[in-house]
Amino acid sequence: MNRLGLLGLLCAALLGCWEPGGALTCFDKQYIYKGRCCNRCRPEQYSSPSIHSCQPSPVLLAQVLSGERESPLVPSSPASVAGEKLVSECNKTEDSVCAPCESGHYQPSWTKEKHCAPHDICEVNAGLIVKIHGNATHNKVCQCQPGTHCSDTSCQTCVENQPCQLGSGFVAAKAMDRMSSPCEPCAEGTFSNVSSKTEPCHPWTSCEEKGLVVKMKGTNSSDVICESSRRSSLSVLIPITAAVVTCLVGVCIYCLVHTDFRRRVPKEIEAGEPGENPDTQQPTEQDENVLPVQETLLRGQPVAQEDGKESRISEQEML
Repeated sequence: MNRLGLLGLLCAALLGCWEPGGALTCFDKQYIYKGRCCNRCRPEQYSSPSIHSCQPSPVLLAQVLSGERESPLVPSSPASVAGEKLVSECNKTEDSVCAPCESGHYQPSWTKEKHCAPHDICEVNAGLIVKIHGNATHNKVCQCQPGTHCSDTSCQTCVENQPCQLGSGFVAAKAMDRMSSPCEPCAEGTFSNVSSKTEPCHPWTSCEEKGLVVKMKGTNSSDVICESSRRSSLSVLIPITAAVVTCLVGVCIYCLVHTDFRRRVPKEIEAGEPGENPDTQQPTEQDENVLPVQETLLRGQPVAQEDGKESRISEQEML
């Protein structure tokens, strides 16, 4: 091979129109096809014109890899979202030919595939409903109907929830990710006072926000009980006042009883002196004139002698 031929091959390599297959290097958004770098189809359609090049030059490739320049295949501003699929590979004169995905299909990334992926189907008979509708770049997202949860991690079918008991609430995230019934004990500050398949734990009522005070703290199955701050003050003052009044009444009763006792003791002592006992009776003149009643025997029988008949009885006895 003469000098002119060698120079031609070197120029071709530098210009990027030909390279030995083993040394061919493409951008990350390209793929090798028959010794050439073909562009992949975009997941999004941009307003900037397509880049038609069979292969990058070594200088441009070095600048892109070093960060000095951006890849010519990365457009600046998107015009619309439209996933694409490959129709035909590139050749010596044309770049890769791409077409938008058909309805009900999507393409999420740069690809060389000739078919877009179909959207998932949310089967109503399996208990599934649509959570997020799909488009040309994103798949459809399904979820179980209220009151049911996924039967397995693939979530192709749903099963009925078991009611969450008092103190436990329904967690929607578990219905998507777990096979068991999605119930979880209510955390501190929340409660559930019903048995339900769909009710989550609710936060305690904030008494402070309503200008009230806490009368009874909540639990995992009951809400906080609030009351007026005035009523709370009265509930404290009333027992204290009652206790003070009771003490005062007791002191007054004690003082009255003690004072009365001190007054009666000297009188009782004076009434008990000798010679002045009112119970001791003195004899009177009437008592002295009363003669004792005597009994006599009349013909061997006892006879009571009456007053004034003493002389008569004596005469009879003498006879």
